[in-house]
Amino acid sequence: MNIAITGIAGYFGQIILRRLSEEENVKIVGIDIVKPKVLTDTVEFFKVDVRDLQIVDILRRNSIDVVVHLVFLMPPVHNRSKAYDINVNGTRNVLDACGKANVNKIIIASSTAVYGAYPDNPDWLTEDSPLRGNPEYYYCADKIEVEQRCSQFAKEHPEITMTILRPCDVYGPNANFMLSRVFDRKRVYLFEGFDPHYQFLHEDDLAEAFVLAIEKDNHGVFNVTPDGTLRLSEAAGLAGKEVSLVQPPTRIMDMAMRVMAALHLLDFETSPAARDIWKYRWTASNEKIKRELGFRPTYTSREAFASRYVQKRPNTAG
Repeated sequence: MNIAITGIAGYFGQIILRRLSEEENVKIVGIDIVKPKVLTDTVEFFKVDVRDLQIVDILRRNSIDVVVHLVFLMPPVHNRSKAYDINVNGTRNVLDACGKANVNKIIIASSTAVYGAYPDNPDWLTEDSPLRGNPEYYYCADKIEVEQRCSQFAKEHPEITMTILRPCDVYGPNANFMLSRVFDRKRVYLFEGFDPHYQFLHEDDLAEAFVLAIEKDNHGVFNVTPDGTLRLSEAAGLAGKEVSLVQPPTRIMDMAMRVMAALHLLDFETSPAARDIWKYRWTASNEKIKRELGFRPTYTSREAFASRYVQKRPNTAG
């Protein structure tokens, strides 16, 4: 099987590459604008932007069967137009190339963030829940638009399997996302009266979900989440961090914070765009991916979170 991975130098790309290196009879084409820190003997690397029209030639020349599209600019991003161009237009270019190169399957990395953090969310969001995102969080808006483009592409190309995976926050020894940066600080700040449940997916389970999607021909969208949840205050305790409660900002303070955020004077995780994710639950069901792809997370949310601080694999015997 010939597999192309866009964004192979990124966190997701390196995790998935490490897992795919265990498989036999797999050839991998890596596409990124920077050379990955880790490459295996099974990888041929191309230093190419996903917006480049030569993507289709790369797919054709290497007889690619499956494209795993991972490229997406993560927060914080100061150039919004550039982020949109890479996230949305880059995806459109990859999809067009897949159609012209006659690939068999496309796997897209989305996120449970597309549901948005809202006070009226059910305990368990399903793949049929509305995609509301959070308006000020560009990450949500771009992910939703990417999914919409993929859905339209799937209707126009029913011969190509389109699988969209929506992982929750990924955690593990190598994580370097917003939440990992928050818990790397000495103190964790929570809004008084708010202590939402969170899901933390271990990086190994993320890789396994992508391998299952590669192996199986399942159209559709799948949440990729662990069993169980963890409150933010519990996470802080596991990380050995102090917790301070703060009042939600007043209207005047909120306006001031918006100005500061626009001037890049606030970290993203303390900006208004990220506020609701510290207040409301947005946990997603994993029943569909278990039922249709056979996904079985090895780590619970608690174990995945703890793995960054106590790097010991849970005992799954028995």
